[in-house]
Formats: sequence, structure tokens, C-alpha cells
Amino acid sequence: MIRILLLVPFAFLIVNVPLSSAASNSAVRQVIVKKDGSIIKRSVTFAQIPNHPELFVGRQLQPESVSERWGLALFQMDWQKLEMSYIRDLIKTPVRVHGSAVIANALDPSVAYYHGEYLLAFECAGFPIGADSVCVAPLNLRDGTIDFAKMSVPVKSALSTPGQLGYTASVPKLLERDDRLYLYWSSIVYRDQDFGQGPHEPGPHGKGWVAVEARGTELVGQHGNQAPFWGIGSNGKPVRAHDPSVTREVLPRDLSDNRANITADIFGLWSVPKGVYATAGIGGSEGEQPCVIPQAKSPGCYRLGLFFSLLPLGPFQRVSLDFPEISQEYTRIITTPFGIALLGSYHPEFPGSQTYKDLTGLILIEFELPR
Repeated sequence: MIRILLLVPFAFLIVNVPLSSAASNSAVRQVIVKKDGSIIKRSVTFAQIPNHPELFVGRQLQPESVSERWGLALFQMDWQKLEMSYIRDLIKTPVRVHGSAVIANALDPSVAYYHGEYLLAFECAGFPIGADSVCVAPLNLRDGTIDFAKMSVPVKSALSTPGQLGYTASVPKLLERDDRLYLYWSSIVYRDQDFGQGPHEPGPHGKGWVAVEARGTELVGQHGNQAPFWGIGSNGKPVRAHDPSVTREVLPRDLSDNRANITADIFGLWSVPKGVYATAGIGGSEGEQPCVIPQAKSPGCYRLGLFFSLLPLGPFQRVSLDFPEISQEYTRIITTPFGIALLGSYHPEFPGSQTYKDLTGLILIEFELPR
């Protein structure tokens, strides 16, 4: 999912912010992203690599691209300086993967460790993949290569046709739990073949984006649970992002709340012994524009939501979280040397933000899950 985002190039920031009781007196710090000593201003979503808390995969704008073309790179966190430094490219686009197949865009990654191999999921577009789909492939950390020969496209977007809604498969997330593998994605709902970002023509009676759903499915591999991986019940073929026979809405929007009835944009999953937590951006129909992107003029648009489910594919229930109503994206729970934390991109300058105007950019927040 591509959005207009900025990282504020401040040095090092520690502030006090009125968080929930579970996270009171937490340290809040700005994270700087660098490549070759220079600050990168638009690498804003990072997936931590299991078993290597200092390593992350992030999206990176490709140099000299005429349009916004993204690739993926490996980064390393310096926990003392809170600097995320570029190590190497993982996917430089466009790239031919096998035969005539080409990945033209790769962004918004997630990494899982499953049956002895690292798996990289990312939002992908290309030929014959199409747009806004999910690609999954093995990642070799030793040499930074991706095994495209074992890559699958388990979920593809469902294109809009005149009078019919379309559904994307954006911002994928992988989760390993109880020796099983699950895939989640944010499905942007749009209409009339117009994929412009909705607040310019507010839905549901106009064109553009009208909602964001959180969907998921279980993935199954080949013999020995190895790649390639496909959705369960798919017969080894891509499924459409909204197919109710093989996917489900895991984090239902609250249709009774006009501040949570439009968007449930799932960003991260975190497994604990008793179940699974999820982080998401939530928003509703209240205000001048429906909350389908963080910039919308809707109170509390894309504020952080925390959810919990006993089962990996939900249904997830919202957990009370007294957190500032700041527009944010890509917030995930990660492991740090001082415990767990939230890492995400925060935008108090957006009109939906209600509180705390100093919490901006790529931010790390010390955090404790509710007990």
C-alpha cells in the first residue's frame, strides 16, 4: 500500500507521552533511517526478522524511478543510537523472477521463521502477477538472496468492474503459531475501477477507496512444509483477496461506532501463550471525509487499535488502550534489548490526530501488553 509519508529528520528525541497504564512512563524515541550516512525520509515500514532482533527488512524507494517504484532492503538497528542503517538490497525492481514473470514493485514486507527457513512476504505487482498482490518466498539471510524459484502468489487483488467493488491484497503479515503458518493482509475496498485515494471523492456513494478490511488465511507448503506456500483449500493457486470460501475477515470493523466502522487496517501480529495480539489503524465515517487513509479529515482517523484473539484467524476483539489519538501507520510490536516495544510511523500533523502534536516520524515506544 503506497501512501504519502514523511520522516522528520530530527536527531534523537525522547518525550513523555500520556500512554495507557500498561505503558505509563514509557520512553518514546525517534528512529533515524540511514543509507551511506544520509537520512532516508520515506522508509517507514520495517519487519523485524525472527531470532535476529537487530535485523529488519524495509521498503526502499528505487533510485531514478519515473514513478514511485519500491524495492526491499535489509537494515540493522543500532539500539544505542536508535539508527536503522541500510545493509544491502534484497529486491531491486524491476526484477525478472522466472521465465517471463517480472516483479515491478515490492513493498511492505513481513518475515517469519518456519520449519528451518525464513519466509519473506511482501506486497507485489508485476507481470503476470497483476497489482496489489501478496508474494511469499524463502529468504536466505546468509547471502541476502531470495529464492524466486520457490516464490508463490497466494493472494491476488480482485479488480473492480463497473458497479462492482474491488479488493486489494496489501501490506501482508506472516505469523507462525503452533507449527502452523498464517497470512494476513489489508484489503482496500474500492469501486468503479477508480483506485484514487478516496477522501478526494468520499465514498460510499462516490468513487475511490470506501473501506479497509483485515483478512487472513492459513498457508500450507509442499512436502515437509517447505516453499512454495499456498492458501489452504486453494489447490495450489492464487485466491482472490475477498474470496469468502478460503479467506475471512479476521478483525471486523465496528459498524455500531462511527469512529471505527470504515477501516481496520491490520499492521502486525504478536503471538503469546494465551493467544494472538494484533495492531491496526482504525477509523470511521465521522467527520468531513471517511477515514480510508491517514490524511482524511475524520476525528481519530488511523489511531492505534490493539486487538486480541484466542485463535490465529480470529475473530479479534478490541482491547482497551488509553493511547493518544494520533494518525499512525505500520505500528508493530517488536523485540528490543529492554523488552517489547511499538515501532511505527506517527503523523500528528494529519487532521484526524486529536492529541500530542510532538510525536512525529518513525517512533519507538516502550510498551507492555495488557495482562
